[in-house]
Amino acid sequence: MHSDFLFKFSKTKTVEDNAIKVLRKLSDDVIGKRKLARNAEINSKLEPDQRNDSRFKPFFELIFELVDEGSLDEDEARNEVDTVVAAGYDTTQTTLLVTLLVLGYRGDVQEKVVQELKEVFSDADEQVTKAHLSKLVYMEAVIKETLRLHPVIPLMGRVVDKDVKFEKFTLPAGSVVTLNTWGLHRHRGWGTDADVYRPERWLNASTVPDKSFAAFAMGRRSCIGKTYGMMTVKTTLAHFLRRYKVRSASSEVKFKYDVVIKVIPGQCVSLEKRLFM
Repeated sequence: MHSDFLFKFSKTKTVEDNAIKVLRKLSDDVIGKRKLARNAEINSKLEPDQRNDSRFKPFFELIFELVDEGSLDEDEARNEVDTVVAAGYDTTQTTLLVTLLVLGYRGDVQEKVVQELKEVFSDADEQVTKAHLSKLVYMEAVIKETLRLHPVIPLMGRVVDKDVKFEKFTLPAGSVVTLNTWGLHRHRGWGTDADVYRPERWLNASTVPDKSFAAFAMGRRSCIGKTYGMMTVKTTLAHFLRRYKVRSASSEVKFKYDVVIKVIPGQCVSLEKRLFM
């Protein structure tokens, strides 16, 4: 498989090509729509400084500005889009799966989420809006607690760009540091119940230790899709839990590590139609 010549004749190469084709079609659709919108905006009578009066521009807007400036070519821009789409899909679906497995054996937590949904939505079919999402405070606490104990990316690497001095040692510039997110989220700074699943800890900011939650990393290199990912998970759970009650047989979720954590197959949930009123 390490030989490109031999690899191109394998079945795995065919599977890979088909997967790339699907991803590229999605990326090309996104890029095509954004190009049309951008051209319409440029051809409008608005002055450049009137087209977007926000200090924060959409990610794709920045990408196409770099293409216009010549800093990126179209293939590089497409690679950036591919990265965001692929990374956003894998991490979001894993977070949803783990959250449902946890809620399946923590029926008490699930009912609190449903009670909050009943306070926010009038029925099971009401569409989720941005205004609704800001009111789902307990649901967000549940998602964050799930990511605290089961971070999708349990290890992450960083290159040290300058010497970092500690009391007993120094990290030299140019070295690579691996952050153990899994361990950080169970540090004694979280309290004596650091290993306990307790979403309520997120309802009081004083009970969350500073700079100890790194499910989306921290600082300038933090996840570019953090807000989008949280909105996606909350929206999906809001629709799902208004329709179904979830049960899982095991109180422990089992994982394997493969860049992002993967739930080991065979851990099933059962669904029961929920009467939401």
